[in-house]
Amino acid sequence: MQKKPSPADKNKSRQGESAVLVKQHGRNPGNHTGSRKAEEALKESVRKLAEAQRLAHLGSWEWDTSSDKITWSDELYRIFGLGKQEFGGTYQRFLELIHPDDRRRVAGAIRNSLKDRQPFDFFHRTIRPDGSLRILHCKGRVFTDKGGNITKMSGTAQDVTEIKLAEEALRDSEERHRLLFESSPQPMWVYDLETLEFLAVNNAAVSHYGYSREEFLSMTIKDIRPEEEVPSLLEEVAKLPPGIRVSRGWKHRKRDGTLIDVEITSHDIVFSGKSARLVLAKDITSQKLAEERLREEKGKAQRYLDIAGVMLLALDRDGRVTMINKKGCEILGHDEAEVIGKNWVDTYIPDKIRGRVKDAFSALMSGSTRQYEYFESPILTGKGEEKLIAWHTVLVKDGPDRVTGTLSSGEDITESRRMEEAIRFNAYYDILTGLPNRALLIDHIIFALDQAQQARQMMAIVYVDLDRFKNVTDSLGHVLGDELLKTAAARLKTAASEANTIARIGGDEYALLLSRITHEDDAADVAKKILAAFRKPWMIDSHTAHVTASVGISIYPNDGNDAETLLRNADIAMSQVKEHGRNNYQFYNSAMNFRVLERVRMENSIRYALEHGGFTLFYQPLINMDTKQLTGLEALIRWKHPKLGMLEPIQFIRLAEDTGLIIPIGEWVFHTACAQIKRWEKAGFSPVCVSVNLSAGQFLQPDLVGMVSRVLEETGLDSRCLDIEITESTAMQDIETTLPRLAELNNLGIRFSIDDFGTGYSSLSYLKKLPIQKLKIDKSFIAGLMLDPDYKAIVHAVIVMAHNLKLGVIAEGVENEEQFSFLHATKCDEMQGYLFSRPLPPEEVERFLAAGKPHTQPK
Repeated sequence: MQKKPSPADKNKSRQGESAVLVKQHGRNPGNHTGSRKAEEALKESVRKLAEAQRLAHLGSWEWDTSSDKITWSDELYRIFGLGKQEFGGTYQRFLELIHPDDRRRVAGAIRNSLKDRQPFDFFHRTIRPDGSLRILHCKGRVFTDKGGNITKMSGTAQDVTEIKLAEEALRDSEERHRLLFESSPQPMWVYDLETLEFLAVNNAAVSHYGYSREEFLSMTIKDIRPEEEVPSLLEEVAKLPPGIRVSRGWKHRKRDGTLIDVEITSHDIVFSGKSARLVLAKDITSQKLAEERLREEKGKAQRYLDIAGVMLLALDRDGRVTMINKKGCEILGHDEAEVIGKNWVDTYIPDKIRGRVKDAFSALMSGSTRQYEYFESPILTGKGEEKLIAWHTVLVKDGPDRVTGTLSSGEDITESRRMEEAIRFNAYYDILTGLPNRALLIDHIIFALDQAQQARQMMAIVYVDLDRFKNVTDSLGHVLGDELLKTAAARLKTAASEANTIARIGGDEYALLLSRITHEDDAADVAKKILAAFRKPWMIDSHTAHVTASVGISIYPNDGNDAETLLRNADIAMSQVKEHGRNNYQFYNSAMNFRVLERVRMENSIRYALEHGGFTLFYQPLINMDTKQLTGLEALIRWKHPKLGMLEPIQFIRLAEDTGLIIPIGEWVFHTACAQIKRWEKAGFSPVCVSVNLSAGQFLQPDLVGMVSRVLEETGLDSRCLDIEITESTAMQDIETTLPRLAELNNLGIRFSIDDFGTGYSSLSYLKKLPIQKLKIDKSFIAGLMLDPDYKAIVHAVIVMAHNLKLGVIAEGVENEEQFSFLHATKCDEMQGYLFSRPLPPEEVERFLAAGKPHTQPK
């Protein structure tokens, strides 16, 4: 029986045959200047040809006699049972595939055809790599050029194995088959495929169905089927493929009107010169009744076990599994039959705690449940993975004192625990490098200051910033930029092993705590080691980068007596190094007032830009993960600096917040974004939502609600088209202020998203109370997805948590297909990033919308 091609095989076949035909027609698949209708017609023609070849088991071939290159259609590869790499495509290789007993005959026929220039037509056998024998009917002809020279041969090869075997069987054993047909204890008959009339029936059919042979031969197969099944019968007869088929689910009617369930085995044959079908009918009525009763009883019992939605597990006194429900099998990754009878502790408990669990089980068998009524322990799944289970256990007894086993319910808390640990980790550690973050560094500095004060000793802060790191990300991308940041962290650990704490405090900046130094030279020595380590070339994914460092140093007690001051002064010293050529170190001194002057100049420049139109908005699309449709735009501010060019927010927002200029800038962003969306709506584009980021300074301004209401009224924008994004830290810094303020804005119809989720530390109890609709996973998490399995676990945990809280999830910074595939598989709702689109100026957004890109109506 020939294997039915899979959908993947069909697709591969069609693609291969499409490529051949397109090539033969002189078309270039990449050339889109031709007629679309002609192209579609060609594709349909190719599809139909491929389908016809598959159905007929007929393949085509062509032999270029000058180059000895043979080309096969996809169907020929299936007929010979070969992959494309296994066929060398030469005449000699073709002969090697012919059955040894047929090889000389085939070679002679082809030789004569070339000599006489006449077509050939012959049968031959071939043995597939799996050992199966196939019979092929081959035809071919010779092609010549204008000078009469042979250029090629082409033809077809059809798999006629079943036909030949059937013919041979009919010739060699017709009488034997007739005897088997008549003596079979199962009802059998032959019917005409065109008229559906019975052509022959055996004695078992006559006896079992109650019709006489003459009655059978005057009927069609429709007459033994219930009337309502006749349309399905006709459809089934028409669509059955060649070969032996077995099907269930049919009913037959006996002569006395009794309906029986039957299993049909059928095969197409030629009977008395007619296309017919041989049928064996097995009465399975009693079997189906027994199966149904068993299913009902088992289903009733199983429903009670599965309704809880947690693992239910029963063990006997020896710890063997006597019962497990569906949820338990899902958690273990094993079927019920694989689990029942296994010793639970020996099979599913990790080695490291197996002894303790055995002791606990022994205590339970002694009747003591106080300690183990509720406990948590890991288990091993069928894949060898560990899952953390929260157990509730009771004893099973057959009398007042005799314990016969345990019954436990277990809840898989692996993901929730992992999420809790991830959130705790993110509160104090940098997820990319694993180093302490700024918050933890401050704690360590405070502790070290207390010790230094008591011991009257010095300590130092070393501030490290990578030189021209932006050049690396611009040329190699953010993914390789992140690899560089991780490598930098490793070099710091090696070069500055004497540091008490090494932290990543943001972007490409690191800080080191050196407690209890005896002289400033100790800090200088560390700085020199860092500079030497960073001068070595960086190999990042086969790319060589040259990235040095600028190092600033502040000393306690000379340069400050609190953590923030020491960090700030070390940062100022580092900036001095940047100003004077980079790749060096500098101690802080009080004369460094250039930073103050630069700050004043920058502040004045921001004021001028605000008053004279120096800012503009770009818009980055938000995309639905399933449909890839536009769901909204995020408004992103840019500064058109007259000397420095187009500046991104990271280059000026912090100063704007420090000086209070963020308030008028924020109002300008709101007004500009809302007015732009309204203009596009009036221009005939479908309504689209816009997301606007709200900084901590803006969120705390007293007139925030009034400002937003005023902007909506002045621009005429529907509040449902406005989304506001606030960072996790902003939302959580003063929850008593956050809740009522968000509620007021929410009453206006405005929706909220938590931006950069995972970089702060959210209280889940408060997060659930906030009137927010979405969480945006910080791009640092997405960038690390393909680098560290823990990143995948964290992102998956956040998505699960958000969905449990009925929140949508947006992934920021999606830059490649691997990230997209993982996020799509984990049910992330939306994405934004360079994989789909960079931030666009308004005129490019208009072209984007005008081009007919799909987008959705805001809800």
